[in-house]
Amino acid sequence: MAQVSRTLLHRCLPGFALTAAVLSLLASAAAPPAEAAKARATVTEILDGNEFFIETKPAKVLQQATTPEVVSTKGSRGTLAFSNGAMARINRNSQFKLQSSCFLLTKGQVLISGPQNACIPSMKMAARGTNYIVEVLDDGTTQLSVLEGVVQLENTDPNKRAWINPIDRETVRISPTGEILDRRCMVSTDYKAVFNGPLFQGYDKPLPAFHNLSNLLNVNVPLPRAALSVLSFGLF
Repeated sequence: MAQVSRTLLHRCLPGFALTAAVLSLLASAAAPPAEAAKARATVTEILDGNEFFIETKPAKVLQQATTPEVVSTKGSRGTLAFSNGAMARINRNSQFKLQSSCFLLTKGQVLISGPQNACIPSMKMAARGTNYIVEVLDDGTTQLSVLEGVVQLENTDPNKRAWINPIDRETVRISPTGEILDRRCMVSTDYKAVFNGPLFQGYDKPLPAFHNLSNLLNVNVPLPRAALSVLSFGLF
């Protein structure tokens, strides 16, 4: 079993105590996964037109995507609800493939809320009830931003160290070959940029793991009270 880094978990949350429950969560993320069932996701929202696709055909609200179908957007944004209770908000000009143990993001930006794993060609991102954003940048690197919760990174290359210390309220940039290029704590300006951006503005469906994110913002992130009120009412 992978070792849990207490130092890194404390680094971005000064008042955070590692409870037995949190350690158990991390251990479960690091454990070898059981054989996964076929992934299913249902379209619950489409914003900004009708350029939201399953395979190459325009999708409709309540339409299902299943493994190994490709979901993509052009000028539209949208929301998928996974069968495990998680939700994904998909930005414009994005593309991913549904797989049994994760979805493989090859282009664009996705917000995940809940226990849904993501993959890029060099990494698997194991999440448990987490709110996080994955973005494939134009230069081929990937940016992972964990808004709340913990994401465990696993290299897909067997010749590299399998597990990387858990990512907790941090932004990490990953090379196309799986190297960590940059890692820093998220700050209030990062959160403001996210909340004012296309992954939060205009949506009606609430995020399933919003309660945890709201609690963290109230306690740890110095956002204005008015902004927190608007977020809790209108954007989640």
